[in-house]
Amino acid sequence: MWKLLFSSLLLCSVTILHSQQTYDKFAKDTIVTVSGFPNKIYLLGGKKLSLPVMEWFMDDYPAAHDQIRVAIFSDQLSLASYTIGGVFCLSGLLIHPQNQGLGNDLLKIGGIGLGGGVISQIWSARIQRKAVNIYNKEIRQYYARQSVGASLSLCAGQVLVIVDF
Repeated sequence: MWKLLFSSLLLCSVTILHSQQTYDKFAKDTIVTVSGFPNKIYLLGGKKLSLPVMEWFMDDYPAAHDQIRVAIFSDQLSLASYTIGGVFCLSGLLIHPQNQGLGNDLLKIGGIGLGGGVISQIWSARIQRKAVNIYNKEIRQYYARQSVGASLSLCAGQVLVIVDF
């Protein structure tokens, strides 16, 4: 009884594992998304992609290229906002003992700058994800149009040959 149950569970798990799509089964040039902290990690052919490399890959696809350009701009905006916010916070902390009013104002401005950096970073990640989705959709359509080959299917008493041009 236990052997039959164990063997049927093993067979089902092997079938489920076999049916999952692996990275090498995706369409060629598809960007794979992996969860990471604080943003997602984008891979192409198992290698991590940066924004400029993604822009280069998306150069031939106008909708995705426009989105990735906006993502690059918002990423640069977040970097500038973090820098300015950090400078104002540091200045506010250093000036606060001599002039509490000015120190508090500088700390508030610095907090606004740091908050703007966080918001801009979230916006950049969202637009980057949208650009990758558009790119992957266009890549799948491109390779679907390029399908050329033959397949052989054997069913009960039938032989089916499909040829795509």
